[in-house]
Amino acid sequence: MKTNIITKLRFAAVSVAVAAISSAAMAEVTVSFSQISYRKAMEEIQKVSNLHFFYNVSLKGLDSKVSLSVKNASERSALDKLFADSQLDYTLKNDNTVVVFQKGDATKGESKKNTKEQKDSRKKIKGVVTDEKGEPLVGVTMKVRNSNKAVVTDLDGKFSLEDLQKGDVIELTYVGYAPKSVKIDDSSSYDIRLQEMASDLDDVVVVGYGSQKKVNLTGAVSVVTAKDLNGRPTGNAATALQGADPSLNLSMGSGGPDSDVSINIRGVTSINGGKPLILVDGVEMDLTRVNANDIESVSILKDASAAAVYGAKASAGVVLVTTKSGQNDSRARVSFDLKAGWKRQTTSSDYITSGFWQMYLNESSMYNDQSRYFLTGYGDNEYAQMWMRLDDKTENPERPWCVPTPYGHWMYYANYDWYSHYFRKDRPMQDYNVSVTGGSKKVNYYVSGRAYLEDGMLAKGADSFKSYSFRAKVNARITDWLTYRVNTSFFNSHYDHGGTSDLNNFLYKALLHTYAAFPSTNPDGTSLFQFAPGLISMNAVNMGAGYNAMLNYNKHKTVDRQNEALIKNTIEIRPLSWWKIIGEYAYLFRNTTRSSRYVNVPFSRTEGEIEWIDEGYDKSSFTDKFVRNMTNTTRQTINAYMEFDPSFGDHNLKATVGFNGEIYRYLYFKAGRQDLMSQDVSSLNIATGEYTEVIDKVNNAVTYGFFGRVNYDYAGKYLIEVSGRYDGTSRFAKNHRWGFFPSASVGWRFSEEKFFEPLHPVWSNGKLRASYGMLGNQQVGYYDYILEMTTNQANKGITFDGESYIYYANVSDPVADDLTWEKVITYNLGLDLGFFNNRLGVSGDFYIRDTKDMLTSGAQLPDVYGATVPNSNCADLRTKGYELSVNWTDNFHLLGSPFTYSVGAGLGDQISKITKFDNPEMLLGKHYVGETLGEIWGYRVAGLFRTEEEAQEYQNTIDCKNYVHNAMDKGPNPGLHAGDVKFIDINGDGAITPGNSKVGDSGDRVIIGNKRPRYNYNFRGSLQWKGIDISAFFQGVGKCDWYPGNEARTFWGPYCRPFIAFIPEGFQNEIWTEDNPDAYFPRLRTYQAYSGKRALNVNNDRYLQDVSYLRLKNLTVGYTLPVWKNVFNELRIYFSAENLAYWSPFKKHCKTIDPETATKSGTKSNDGMVYGFSKSFTFGVNVTF
Repeated sequence: MKTNIITKLRFAAVSVAVAAISSAAMAEVTVSFSQISYRKAMEEIQKVSNLHFFYNVSLKGLDSKVSLSVKNASERSALDKLFADSQLDYTLKNDNTVVVFQKGDATKGESKKNTKEQKDSRKKIKGVVTDEKGEPLVGVTMKVRNSNKAVVTDLDGKFSLEDLQKGDVIELTYVGYAPKSVKIDDSSSYDIRLQEMASDLDDVVVVGYGSQKKVNLTGAVSVVTAKDLNGRPTGNAATALQGADPSLNLSMGSGGPDSDVSINIRGVTSINGGKPLILVDGVEMDLTRVNANDIESVSILKDASAAAVYGAKASAGVVLVTTKSGQNDSRARVSFDLKAGWKRQTTSSDYITSGFWQMYLNESSMYNDQSRYFLTGYGDNEYAQMWMRLDDKTENPERPWCVPTPYGHWMYYANYDWYSHYFRKDRPMQDYNVSVTGGSKKVNYYVSGRAYLEDGMLAKGADSFKSYSFRAKVNARITDWLTYRVNTSFFNSHYDHGGTSDLNNFLYKALLHTYAAFPSTNPDGTSLFQFAPGLISMNAVNMGAGYNAMLNYNKHKTVDRQNEALIKNTIEIRPLSWWKIIGEYAYLFRNTTRSSRYVNVPFSRTEGEIEWIDEGYDKSSFTDKFVRNMTNTTRQTINAYMEFDPSFGDHNLKATVGFNGEIYRYLYFKAGRQDLMSQDVSSLNIATGEYTEVIDKVNNAVTYGFFGRVNYDYAGKYLIEVSGRYDGTSRFAKNHRWGFFPSASVGWRFSEEKFFEPLHPVWSNGKLRASYGMLGNQQVGYYDYILEMTTNQANKGITFDGESYIYYANVSDPVADDLTWEKVITYNLGLDLGFFNNRLGVSGDFYIRDTKDMLTSGAQLPDVYGATVPNSNCADLRTKGYELSVNWTDNFHLLGSPFTYSVGAGLGDQISKITKFDNPEMLLGKHYVGETLGEIWGYRVAGLFRTEEEAQEYQNTIDCKNYVHNAMDKGPNPGLHAGDVKFIDINGDGAITPGNSKVGDSGDRVIIGNKRPRYNYNFRGSLQWKGIDISAFFQGVGKCDWYPGNEARTFWGPYCRPFIAFIPEGFQNEIWTEDNPDAYFPRLRTYQAYSGKRALNVNNDRYLQDVSYLRLKNLTVGYTLPVWKNVFNELRIYFSAENLAYWSPFKKHCKTIDPETATKSGTKSNDGMVYGFSKSFTFGVNVTF
């Protein structure tokens, strides 16, 4: 039917409100499609831009096919590329109207548009709103912009609006569909189609040596996006990833600025350890040296099927980090992100600073256990002096804290805050990021730089961390079939601090023997260390183990340096559109150095007399020496592979075959020398004494692998993937180096079946996945199959000349030369669901992972063998677990502006059990069949004795002295008393014993807990409205047990030692007394937790701690300023807090140890004494132009 040409001119698309802060002239377009008609192409562009297309439906060329792929391109650049090789041309108007016309007929196109624009009369319109399939949509909100006029569509999707004029804009919003804006023209009837909101099912996910659409994945893969990581106030990418996925378990070694991070995916893979393969742009790297702001996405390959093509190193899973790249046909874009703030500990630092009360608690604990006092020189008069100063937070000249004696010594009556002396409560931090990105038709680039500055927690001397990183990526299309890419990065860090090289050792020693009654220095400025004769009853006691004097002297220095450089070159050849060949070569160099200076340290215990702490007291910390150690690491990676992806109608095939090789070399050198000529210069060259140690170590390793993968799908419904890798490693003997590891997975998108179509309005997606795969674990020693010979060993008991010792060589214990791969076999069943147009997404996985042939001690040999039993492949482990994630994303109009929000949650858990181990006697000191990894064996406790009579009756009937109350006869009141711990005689034999420490013969010990974290969970939420953005991220562990070690001082207080410095405020309220019979801790006696076979030293369920927690990991509030749009693409200010708060049952009895650091060991096992975790508060600005 012929109609007037003007009536054929119609409005054809929508504008998604994603560029509300940008001016029309500065708008950008990101879109990608292949071989679709120009009609459809214009609709696709309208979905992601503010452009509106007008055209005559009879134009020639509208049905021609076109392909386009641009990112952050200007509107005009995108349009130029769209119409470059067509019969069509266009004119772009100031109001974002695009008039499309036949080439050579621009005037005609203009005149038609101008004719319409001349009309401007009030009018009534009507029409219908449908979905992409033409089905009417009920309840669509239609609001006239800048007015109160609004209607909703009826049951047939129809609408009508009156009193409109040409140029009015109608905004349409409907749940599950992209918002759309329609500009009124001369028409009176409108047929409007809404597009479903883009689903993350169409997202492209990076997998091994390639990528796939998320909808086509059949393995267990999770994705963490840039928005979850970028802009967080963290020092590196590893800390930003913590809690991002319930399968990913990150454990920080400590809260130190340069702390290492331990990562596992889905729990423990082997009793020998093992860590996931972490690849940054295809190169193995450490996440602590990656700038989180550079990351585009992180793919977590969790099962053997997904990780199979990575072979030898992928048995514990794979983390694929993809950094940002430039885009072709996009103008230069500069972004600055600047933030500054401060850090402080996540835990309480409120400790008793009263010299009187701290001394009273410590001395009471000492007397109750030893019948004597620690400070023998302090009697009633000295306690009265401290009582007089009880309220003096600072020293009062009328009541000095140091009082001279007639013998030239001092008596001390201070209320000294040792925490503030050693540690800063608030520590400044700064983070500066800049990036530049853009591209032409053939070349694109991304360049970024970062400077991160942080002060550490030590208040005395230096404690500062600085890191700098740089990354540059260039992608050049040399010809239509040849592309070259280069990726370079550089990382440098400096960590300078006082004290010894091991800060955990400082935390352990500096807090010894530091009563609040003792200040750090004497009135003459000299440091306290040893005390005047007669003041202390124990000669071995030295204040702060010398570390107080060490920090005051400020000559001990440690300087850590790290440098890492990477260059990766890639060549991509594409002989055909469905065939590409890729070659990659990467060279990574890493250098670390640590320089540590130690000196003799002065102190005084007699006025006017200086003494020195030297090697006679502590050779490791107070010898005048300089030690330098250095590591050099090189890693060369070669990848060569081909990818084919032909399609035949509904049959889609994708195949990848290739080779991967890696050459690794590690060099370690350490040298130390004594007696330097200056305390202010640190160099081996100015030392005159002996070399204390010289170590030179080299490790080399080579891995080669040939891999292949085939993906097939029919009509996007039936999915199959088969892959395998043939791997070889130098870590095993010649005849045991190679292994083949296959995998397969299948998927069924049942939501694409015809019988499912009636459910689509509610249930929009459904996919069932199943996979099987085997991987080899080669994460063992470099030379475990080779006997080692150690030379240059000095025998200090034999000399021939009376001056020098003889040297000898020794051979290591025998080894097994048939060691080979541990095998990791994974079975995975997954289900992915989408509801309400995929606004609600649900994904779940259940898996079983069997680790076979783990390396451990072989069968016990006769004593005549005379050496340690060599390791062999003789243990198995089974892990069962699940993961579940739920996400909801939606948007609607609130007060005339788009309101977008999302919420999500994740939960994961796993249990690992030993299924094979050579321990026929089931000894508890070794692994045994049926053991759940992480078990804590201990005694049951029935509380504290309420009365003396109850304690005496128990003592008369139960023998508890040998294993749990072995010091019961010590002190002024021997025996058991009210307030002591009451252990349960579980087996009823009249004694509290561990039996023979075997399963089934464990006496009164049973499994009371498990130290491995269970039920990892997270939930997050975000919203954006009118330039305001708010996001919150919570992360936690649902179950984890910890029994405090004997040196967990801030937990045990004086129950550990009788000279504890950091006793938490209110601790005395937790101690049993006759007036406090319901207290948590027993009758006060020192060494109860420190010494073996005492009530608090043995594991028991009363003092087993629940260190599960929920942490507010991140809270960010930002506002994008609607100003200076002609200058900035974006100007955003924000506040962000990391580790803002935590909730844990552990806080009931201990607020001074973070539940995450509780399970860490510093100098002693389970002491929780590590560099503490920090929370941070930052204010920032993000500028893009």
